[in-house]
Order: sequence, then C-alpha cells, then structure tokens
Amino acid sequence: MNLSIVTINYNNKKGLAKTIESVTNQEFKDFEWIVIDGGSTDESVALIQDNLTHIDYWVSEKDQGIYDAMNKGIKASTRDYILFLNSGDFFILNNAVKLMTNFKYTEDLIFCNIQIRSKKEVYQQINSSDPKQILLDRMICHQAILHKRSLFTHVGLYSLDHKIADDYEFLIKSLFKYNCTHNYFPYCFVEYDDTNGISDFDTNGTQLQWERLSILKNYFSEYLVNKVTQQESKIDTLLKIKDVHDGLLKSNIIKCALWLITLKKLFSIKRDK
Repeated sequence: MNLSIVTINYNNKKGLAKTIESVTNQEFKDFEWIVIDGGSTDESVALIQDNLTHIDYWVSEKDQGIYDAMNKGIKASTRDYILFLNSGDFFILNNAVKLMTNFKYTEDLIFCNIQIRSKKEVYQQINSSDPKQILLDRMICHQAILHKRSLFTHVGLYSLDHKIADDYEFLIKSLFKYNCTHNYFPYCFVEYDDTNGISDFDTNGTQLQWERLSILKNYFSEYLVNKVTQQESKIDTLLKIKDVHDGLLKSNIIKCALWLITLKKLFSIKRDK
C-alpha cells in the first residue's frame, strides 16, 4: 500500500506544529504529504514554509470550509490510499506509516481504531468490523480510515451541504448506496484532537445530530430513521440515569442503604437454604 497524508489547517499553528512533528518523525519516509491551508492569518504559513523539505504539495488560500479543503487535498494526491491527518492530530507511533504501508488490503475503505482527545478525557474508540452498524449509531472519524483514492472517483468528492457531517454522508453513500468494499485493522495509529474542532460534541453536538439525522432521512426510509432516533433517545435517558446514579453513589447514606439491602438479600438466601 502506498500512502498520501492530507493535512488540513486554518489558523491553528499550535496544532499544526504537533502534526508536523508527528509526520516528520516517521521512521518510514516513502509517503506523500499534502498540506491544505485555508488562508491562515496566524503564523501557520511560515511554519509550513519552514518544513517544505518534507511536504510534497501545499497551498494557502481561502476555501468553503474543511470539506472543500479536503477535496483539494484529494485532487492533489497521487498515491493509492489517503489518510486525513488534520492540524492537531498526530501519529501515536513513529512507525505508524510503515505499519500502514505494510497492509496487504486492497479494499476501498480500511477502518482502524483511533485515540480521541476530548475536553474531558483521552480514550480509544473501537471501530469494529461492521461499519454499517456503527454508522447507524454514531460517526466514524475520518482520521481512523484509509480511503482508496479511486473511491472518490467512483462515489464522488465530499459534498459541501453540511457544516460538520459531510464525511459521515460520504461513508453512508459509499457503504449503503455503492456497496464499497471494506476491511478492519484492529490497531490504533492516530490521536484525533476533538478539543476545538467543528465536530467537538460539547460545542456542536446539537448541530451534529441534526445533520446526521438529515443525512439518514435522505438515504433511508422515514421508518428506519425514526427507529434510530428512538434508540438515541433511550440511550440519552440511560446516560442521564447513570449520571444520577453515579451522584447518588457518592452519598454515604445511599452507600449504607445499599449495604443493608445486600445484607438482607444474603440472609434471605441463607434462610432459603
């Protein structure tokens, strides 16, 4: 497998520096690196120019948002597979690219696991071997996917119809409408920075859910979408109950009550015997 890495940036010099360090520290150097900057007014462009020996193609110009920039990166790429590693994202291993290029897979989409840094925690998200099922429940970060470049010719580039979820629509369209091939590699290579991006759930969660449901309605029947919405409502209710439950467990009175209930059950079991 030969690889193009596409990095999107806009006024995020600090995050871009982290990404550049990650890419330039890769032990395996046989990959293509494309940097698309959206006309940054901070010092991002100077940072890019300081690293031109590592970058195969770059441009800094105004665009229509992240997906327009990603489309520019796709058009500029020449390798068989594309990985989107945007400013702030980074490889957690210095041999990540080497491991990826050793893949013998030939499918349209190769899903991997990903490490996510939110405002509250750092955790790994497991993207199992059934992406269709996952997508009916949540999004899959594009940083966790190796995209075959020819897939964008077959399916089309990212639409610019949504602010946050055009990558979600691309996956829905690719997997459900075009039945593209896919595989799963159960390892984690990338940490995705979700602390200040457009898909940050704390900031844009309502917009994200609205866009995702709008996409599902466009591709599936109203009945299925309503089922998904009902399921999400149940999950939200359970999460709220869990929060209340966690808060109650901190109360010593509740702990004592639970202890007494447990003792009562144990004595009841003994009597039954």
